[in-house]
Amino acid sequence: MQFKAKDLALVCVFAALYAVLSFVSLFPVIGDAGKFITLASVMAPLIGMILGPYVGVASVSIGGFIGWSITQTGTFSFLSFVPGASTAFGSGLMYNGKRMQSLVLYIVLFLSLAFYPQIGPVWLYPYYLWFQLIGLIVLATLLTPFTVNSAQQDGNLARLSFGVGIISLVSTLLGQMTGNLMFELTRWPTIYPKIEYWRTWQWQFLTFVYPMERSIITLMATIVGAPLIKAIRAYGYEMRGMRLSGLRTELLQPGDDIVNIILKATDKQKLKIDDGDVLAIASKAMATVQNRLERLNSVKPSEKAKKLAKRHDLDPNFVEIVLQEADKIYGGVPKALLTLKDHILTANAGVDQKNAPDGHVALWPLDPFKTAEKIGREIFAKTGKRIGVLIVDSRVTPLRMGTTGLALAAARFETVRDCRADKDLYGKSISITRHALADDLACAAHLIMGESNEYTPAVLIKNAPIKLTEKVKQSSVIISAKQCLFTKHIIQKTVKESP
Repeated sequence: MQFKAKDLALVCVFAALYAVLSFVSLFPVIGDAGKFITLASVMAPLIGMILGPYVGVASVSIGGFIGWSITQTGTFSFLSFVPGASTAFGSGLMYNGKRMQSLVLYIVLFLSLAFYPQIGPVWLYPYYLWFQLIGLIVLATLLTPFTVNSAQQDGNLARLSFGVGIISLVSTLLGQMTGNLMFELTRWPTIYPKIEYWRTWQWQFLTFVYPMERSIITLMATIVGAPLIKAIRAYGYEMRGMRLSGLRTELLQPGDDIVNIILKATDKQKLKIDDGDVLAIASKAMATVQNRLERLNSVKPSEKAKKLAKRHDLDPNFVEIVLQEADKIYGGVPKALLTLKDHILTANAGVDQKNAPDGHVALWPLDPFKTAEKIGREIFAKTGKRIGVLIVDSRVTPLRMGTTGLALAAARFETVRDCRADKDLYGKSISITRHALADDLACAAHLIMGESNEYTPAVLIKNAPIKLTEKVKQSSVIISAKQCLFTKHIIQKTVKESP
């Protein structure tokens, strides 16, 4: 990972905070006389969630080392920061949806600790491992995607608290296993002569309750962390970090493998696809590779097409193709027909001569939602990254000049955020508002793609305020004509245009 200036600034701030909190003792460490759990242990999982695994580890490592250099106390001398760094790394992985990496890390630490020769818990005090097994079960089951979604749910404090609590618990167990493995590695000479002591009933009982100190840390991290993360989001930390990068390619041809072309473009531009990114692809690009291109002279205009063409100053062959593609036609203006296709009000049923070969028109991609889902699966198969996918077209807005972006289809992220459970700036309940996240991202991507000869058929969006999901249905982004502010009062009062 390459650290940017913003990352270095965050490391400085959070390292200083971590160092200060390492002076605040909470309660004694069980089994290590004179050592204390500090408030820094509560902050470690939160730093990972806020900053991510790598910036979080840097912050905790530097802050922990500074704290030790001042106090000269710590179970592992100048390496006492390592368990906290492990906690921050684990929470950062989990919060960012990297379940497989965190699971591998957890299993490696669990097995290394449990089966350490002669003095591992399996040989001496197996009761110690009960709580770590709970953490392993949480990671290994489908609870983790739900936990990540809960932790990223900024509109509901209860769900946010649940997610932060679960991630804090599992990540602090990672830190605890790291610390105990270091204890076994560094204190072998003092432990080995007293091997029988570890089998006494007193120590067996102590090791049974010992992991419960993680519950106290988790509870405090949840109480502090949930409102802290919500406040950080409210002030736009994540939105300021959203970045869009246009992916430039050669002119696409029918039959091209668009996923491979996009991955080559990211490599050439030294961009990396990460979990949680959104890949926006122009509908014309998809139409081209799917060979959704039709020759204008391949159709014979009907009488209806000829009359509409004359009325709206259009090519009769072009109008015939629009008639074939449209579900309904409501009227038109010079050079454009107002149509309904796939529950979307759009010009010319998506049929467009722009950015299509001479003598051809481009149609909308086949089954765009299934196409978007297929691209998401292919990206995951080739990169191991879970991302959202958008297919972007352009549209016009009533009584506004020019085009904006439209999310023709989306996959693998929640496309609409329901704001009806939220409050406005003055504490009033919001009654009808839903935030069209997919369309907003499509507009941002459309700005980068352009409308002419930019050779930018895709845009990689990082740090978008979205939540990944397994399945997106077309019904999640559409409403009926009776619910629509425009169609209820205007289009429903018209009939399908007939010449």
